[in-house]
Amino acid sequence: MNHSIKLLIYSQDQHAILTTKVLNHVALPFFSTTISHIAVTQHINEHVSNTYQIEAAVLKCLKACENERVYVLEHLSGSLPGSSSLQWQSIHTMTALDQQDYDLIQQWIHDKEPSDIPWFQPGWRKNIEELLSNRLPQRVTNIEQIRSWERSTLLRLYAEDETYILKAVPPIFHHEPTICAYLSKSFPDSVPETVFADPSLNVFVMREVKGPLLGLTNQLEHWRQALLKLGKIQTGILNNIDQLTCPFRAIDYMMVDQLDHTIQRLFENETITKETLEILSENATKVRKIANKLKQSTIPLSIDHGDFFGGNILLQDEEAIIYDWSDCSLTHPFLSAVVFLQEVEDLFSKEAADSLLTDYLRLWRAYASMEQLKNEYQSIKYIAPAFGLMVYENIIFPTFRDNWDREIIIQGYIDSWVKEIDTSKEAHLHDA
Repeated sequence: MNHSIKLLIYSQDQHAILTTKVLNHVALPFFSTTISHIAVTQHINEHVSNTYQIEAAVLKCLKACENERVYVLEHLSGSLPGSSSLQWQSIHTMTALDQQDYDLIQQWIHDKEPSDIPWFQPGWRKNIEELLSNRLPQRVTNIEQIRSWERSTLLRLYAEDETYILKAVPPIFHHEPTICAYLSKSFPDSVPETVFADPSLNVFVMREVKGPLLGLTNQLEHWRQALLKLGKIQTGILNNIDQLTCPFRAIDYMMVDQLDHTIQRLFENETITKETLEILSENATKVRKIANKLKQSTIPLSIDHGDFFGGNILLQDEEAIIYDWSDCSLTHPFLSAVVFLQEVEDLFSKEAADSLLTDYLRLWRAYASMEQLKNEYQSIKYIAPAFGLMVYENIIFPTFRDNWDREIIIQGYIDSWVKEIDTSKEAHLHDA
């Protein structure tokens, strides 16, 4: 499916917007391309470079609808071709500009960007380049933007014979640079190497991991290795838990007081239907009961990755490397395994998922018997969708303004919760 991409390219030096002549009026440049994730920027920057002979970087997506997106870009370098229909127009003296495009420019000018997402601001890229000039083992020769949205921005840094990935995150994920630096030193074979971190700027740089995503492979042993690596991180940090800077999100704390209110609010803002409201409200009592019971768990709190699945694990030289720790928290560690093992069941078989679960739970035998561990995992599996829903709806999404992915993430947790309810009912009927 093709999308129209409209480009609002701003030159900070000239305080001007790039425009193009279309018949008898002036408009913002645009092009058509295959639809991609809203944060992905490479194809946009490449189009600008190849078509307009200037270098630019996406600041943000300003508007997104069914068939069109509008992106704001910052002009970095280069001059327009002399014979081009393109021209820079002062932001204060726009003439003959298409009204719709004029309104978009005014929206961007007057809609002040939040200061806690600095990569949305013109000039941030230049500041980062200056920061990197003496912080990396090798001199950076080229920078390629990978993505930009509220959740993060990613840059690929090309050095003489190395490539690095720079990631900047908003305050809600301020823990990630410190966590990744700590994990890199403590578990160097399981996470990307962090070569530089500046927690005051919420920025860190990793040596790029090169290899396929685990989710694109079909070798079960790679999946087993990834899960066991995570488990060894979780058990390996228990004696140094005070060094973790990630948020504290104990299950009982998250569930007991907020669950009913959250479900009701989802109904009031038309995220869920009345039928779903009744299903979730009825089940909330059981979820709270499980959460309260888990207060007596003998399993120590540890790091939950928060988004552990085949798309956040790379295979480099046959070694699973776990990245993207933005959503991590200090909570029940078994939460990390739920989505991952469902993927294993979907890709391979239930028997394969059960085998990986058994291997993972063996890492926790110092704290409970295997029977107790399996029962506790089933409790965690049952309430995991509700937990994820609470984290995103009450903690993460309220800190953002655009929330382009809110609908798909919240609906995903709701669907998983309803599915878990249905599966539990079917199991009870079968046992009866």
